[in-house]
Parts: sequence; C-alpha cells; structure tokens
Amino acid sequence: MSYDVYFLAREAGQSWEDALDALEHRVRDESLPTGWDDVVRGVGELLGGVEVSAGPPSWCMGHRKTGIEVSCLAGEWSMSVPFWTSGDAALGVVDRLKAIAAVVEAATGLSAYDPQTGELLLGVEDSAAAGVFDRVAESFAERGIRSPGDSG
Repeated sequence: MSYDVYFLAREAGQSWEDALDALEHRVRDESLPTGWDDVVRGVGELLGGVEVSAGPPSWCMGHRKTGIEVSCLAGEWSMSVPFWTSGDAALGVVDRLKAIAAVVEAATGLSAYDPQTGELLLGVEDSAAAGVFDRVAESFAERGIRSPGDSG
C-alpha cells in the first residue's frame, strides 16, 4: 500500500476525477518525458541519493531511505511513498512530497492531484494528508502488521 499522487492536466470545467480517468484513454507516449532532467536534478537535490532507471517506456527514480518514487510511465507522471510512517514522521513525509510535487509541477506544467484527499497536493493541509498515514498505521496495528518504518 502506498500514498499516491498523480500529475494531471485538467481542462476547464473538468473534475480532478475525470482528469484522472482521462489518463487511461490518452495516447501513450514513450519518448523522454518533458522536464525529466529537471525533475531528476530537483528531486536529487531534495532527497539526495536517488536511484534512476531511465528508458522507454518507464522513467523512474527512487529514494531507498524514504521509499519515495517518482515515475513517468508512457507519459503518465506519478509519485508514491509506502505507508511506513505516522505522526510527526508522516508530517515530514508530506513536506517532502509537497516539495517534490513543486519540482515536478514546475518542470512539466502538470498539477499534483492527491486522490486520498481529493485535492491538489499543494493545497492540502499537511495534517489532512498525514492523517491518511495515521489511519493506515492504525489499521496495520489492528491487524498486527508492523511497517519497516516502525521503530517499536
């Protein structure tokens, strides 16, 4: 399970859900994504030590310590992070996600949509996004599941 963010182009009058659905019906683009080099550079500066796998149709980068991944698969940009944290640590993850989203938005002209909250990621209150992590952590604990980020 992961917290996912999708980078979308929304047309006038189109809902975010409709913009997300439109991704399934668009022509797949396997060329070098617009802004890829800027995103790699920016994410690397924010997180340090990102591993990059670049080549058609999948362009990905990941950060082992946080589990954050940014990818562009056949022209569809997304970002994900495992639900490894809760509380203050989750707030820190949300801050990182927002900083990365700003880099991707600047490089691509797309908007970071957060389907967990139904809002643009950069407009979501940090506590609302971190609350999703907290609810998942509670659900894991109820089932006796420990995440890799659980220090207890």
